[in-house]
Amino acid sequence: MKTLSRILGGLATAAVVLIVMTAVGLVAVPRLADWTVLVVLSGSMEPSMPTGGLAFVEPVDPATIRVGDVVTFPVPGHPGALVSHRVSAVEHVAGKPVLITKGDANDEPDSWRTPASSVIGKVNVSLPHLGNASQFLRTPAGFVLVLVVPGALIVLGELGAITREIRKIRQNKPKGA
Repeated sequence: MKTLSRILGGLATAAVVLIVMTAVGLVAVPRLADWTVLVVLSGSMEPSMPTGGLAFVEPVDPATIRVGDVVTFPVPGHPGALVSHRVSAVEHVAGKPVLITKGDANDEPDSWRTPASSVIGKVNVSLPHLGNASQFLRTPAGFVLVLVVPGALIVLGELGAITREIRKIRQNKPKGA
């Protein structure tokens, strides 16, 4: 029973450490680098950016945007909505760069032109499936699974260790003392 308790305690501790390290890697590091982390909500960029993935978007100087870059920008006519598509051409209108973009999975380019100045940033990294996990962790069930269950296992493991120590003390205590 002691071995099982130690194994469970070790697994719970490892789970918490892994979760904290992953959270630091996925939250703190991008913030320190001034990146925006977005969940990929559609399949317009598959297979390079699968639905349910995470996209890490780095601010970019509009003058450095080139054909082939995947950029994130506001969707015209949809306040607050962002899209990440590949630049298929760069035109110049009144001396300013305007982007023609297209999702990799789309047959046609986007129906709008995007001023390079409105680009939020360039997608540097896309990690599949982590967006689904990120969204799940924001639910009550995800919170319980990730924080409460491992925390409870650690507390139970520590209570077991305290109980064992108390038994040892009682067994080693001289009679009549």
